[in-house]
Amino acid sequence: MGVAIARLRLRGPPDRAALARFAIEDGIRTSWPDDERLVLIRRVALGRTRPEQRPDRRSAQFRQAWDLATQGRRHGGESNAGDSNCVWFASHGEAWRLLARELIAGRRPVAWYWRLAVPDWQGEPAREWLAAALREALAGRGAIEPVALVEAVVAEGGIDLLLVATEQMAAGPVRLPLAETNAVADADRAAEAAAAAAGGDPLVAQRFANAPVLAVREALPERLVAAIERLALQIGPGAPIARRLLERLLLRGSPALRLAPQQLAEAVRSYVVLLETGRGPTASIARGAAGSKVAEAATPATTQQAEAPPAGEADAAGCAAAMPDPVQTRALEGEPLVAPPSVSRLFDEATSPFAGLWLVVPVLIRMGFREWLTDHPDLAAADGGRRLIRAIGRHFGVNPEDPALLPFVDCVPGDPDFARPWRVALDFHLWRRARIRLHEVVCRPGWLRQTEERLVIGFDPESVDLRLRRHALDIDPGWTDWLGLSVRYLYAKQGEP
Repeated sequence: MGVAIARLRLRGPPDRAALARFAIEDGIRTSWPDDERLVLIRRVALGRTRPEQRPDRRSAQFRQAWDLATQGRRHGGESNAGDSNCVWFASHGEAWRLLARELIAGRRPVAWYWRLAVPDWQGEPAREWLAAALREALAGRGAIEPVALVEAVVAEGGIDLLLVATEQMAAGPVRLPLAETNAVADADRAAEAAAAAAGGDPLVAQRFANAPVLAVREALPERLVAAIERLALQIGPGAPIARRLLERLLLRGSPALRLAPQQLAEAVRSYVVLLETGRGPTASIARGAAGSKVAEAATPATTQQAEAPPAGEADAAGCAAAMPDPVQTRALEGEPLVAPPSVSRLFDEATSPFAGLWLVVPVLIRMGFREWLTDHPDLAAADGGRRLIRAIGRHFGVNPEDPALLPFVDCVPGDPDFARPWRVALDFHLWRRARIRLHEVVCRPGWLRQTEERLVIGFDPESVDLRLRRHALDIDPGWTDWLGLSVRYLYAKQGEP
């Protein structure tokens, strides 16, 4: 649990202030509950405390102060939350999205907690704030991931503001991580390596590089892809910022691409070429509620694309057949766009009879699945990690609408060929080590909550399985790069922090 104190008022000798502050912060970390949410307290009276005070007494005193300060806590999205002494959000990202909603709607939040929840906002209007927020997100320093930022703004109908903010961002100096300054050279070297691996045939190499791009575009919400591509065109597809944005979009659709840097660099370069030449597959964004008008505007070329072979079999000629998106053209000409809410992976607590499906993650890690993906970069690039877990769920009859499968809403379609061998090996490993079958692990009820890149799976405290616990098969995997999620298990009643 991280604790940040904005203002601490102490009474006592100045030479003991530093020691008293350390004792207070340490007491708060050990006595206050480890709440996963973002909790903001306007004022808390800790009472009289001394550095030499016994830790158990200080802990009891601070816990009582917490209980008093958090009475009547309210969610930050409620209209009267500013009257409460304690406000909470599900995460920093949720606070960011709610603030963006207010600013995009033309309102200026004045409640006390907004600047604490979103420190980067200092009262500026939406256009200037979005430009700075997008810059920080692309540099890896923001409170919200860049693709999630774009998705949140598009969902609130702020695509126009985002385009204007992009112009401001591109006009000023941009400081990006050192590794990003070499993105162009890395992509060029990766393209040369791909061509060499294909026997020197550039068409074969281009087809190989286009496959992840086409798969991601097919899996992700169309409105999100269209918005990202417009931003890249607005900045200039060859610019390092645009490449970074396209890279994050590819990782959103296939997190395991992190384990295949060469394929990722090739896919980014291919994406840039498709955008620069206008040969990429079309993507449309509905205008208001008239989504059918976009469908009526489809050309024979787009129909031909819809009947094209799967992403893995697509070739460069099929990419060249697509026509420019008319909605994209209107956006570049400055005509306003209004976007309906997009599909989101985020969801509040939801129960599932198959929450145990996510208990296979630490077992797969122990069996060396990550190293196996690293040794098979093509399978990693095809989102092999998430597709495997989804295939295991489908094998045991998990409904596609079940909350246990909601994190895969933007997963590349289809089950991988290696799903069955790994599922059999997983079942054998569980039986040999813990005398438990895979279906017993998967068919385990619980609840799930996903916020940004964090997934919490909760189980009833009485459902702890000693067969798993004895061999540490239910420990938190933490950040799992091939899933693009930080996975945590929580044994608590639903609704408890």
